[in-house]
Amino acid sequence: MWPPVPEERAAFWAIFHAEPGTIGAVVVTRNGVPEVIATVRSTEEYLTLAGSGQLPPDHRVFLPNDII
Repeated sequence: MWPPVPEERAAFWAIFHAEPGTIGAVVVTRNGVPEVIATVRSTEEYLTLAGSGQLPPDHRVFLPNDII
């Protein structure tokens, strides 16, 4: 969808400015402001992080399939 919503813009910025190999970002919205709380290098890394219980239940993840 274009233009991207604020959460997508935050995720794109984080992905583009992260270490090489980063493919995704985990975003939460706090007080109406999107905040990237993690970047990931693979779907497996995200699934491990999600399974660890460290992510808040209201998080959103943006991976390559989200932007194609």
